[in-house]
Amino acid sequence: MLGLCRASVPTFTDAILVYLRDPLPVGDERPAVPFMLRLRRTDRLRLTDDGAEEFDLQVEPMPAPQLCEVRSGGALAEVLRGVRPVFGDSASARAALPELLGDSMGLPGGRRAILAALRGRRRVIGAAVFLRRPERPAFEANDLLVAAQLATHTALGIDKAVLYGREAYIADELQRTMLPDSLPQPTGVKLASRYLPAAETDVGGDWYDAIPLPAAASRSSSATSWGTP
Repeated sequence: MLGLCRASVPTFTDAILVYLRDPLPVGDERPAVPFMLRLRRTDRLRLTDDGAEEFDLQVEPMPAPQLCEVRSGGALAEVLRGVRPVFGDSASARAALPELLGDSMGLPGGRRAILAALRGRRRVIGAAVFLRRPERPAFEANDLLVAAQLATHTALGIDKAVLYGREAYIADELQRTMLPDSLPQPTGVKLASRYLPAAETDVGGDWYDAIPLPAAASRSSSATSWGTP
């Protein structure tokens, strides 16, 4: 989402609102219907270096509704099922945007808003709203293609990140369940172990070591340890 905001503001749009499913479905998991969209990130044109004031967009991203229910068969659901983004002044968007943004939020006039679905590999995972200030030229037909590309790459990236997080969790749990609950205690030998995954990656090779113990023991002994550095 951060990449989408940085790629969009201010070169393509002056403000952006990004909604994602809550919770995000993973892999083949069957999502709930109707599903919920939660406002996850917003960004807008900032103050210039010389201290000039921000534009008056007639819409403040943060006061937007934080949670939106996408009703099956509703206007918002129909737009999100579509393949391409739509202009904010289109009939479908005029019916869908109040569901997403609330009735109290005003939008710039003309083609200065675009509603795009964030579509993952199997399903819609969210929505993005691109907004331009009134002083800036309105969006053109080619801008729908740009919005579609931005939305597609963002959705696939989020989809992969969520799936990777689930797979990493499963792999870590599998590793931990394969660890022995206790070590054998043979005569004359003291065994010790430690499980230490590598930082972030949780991968590495096992190592084994035998350490001579002080000669105070009545019998010769050693300690063996292993881990995952």
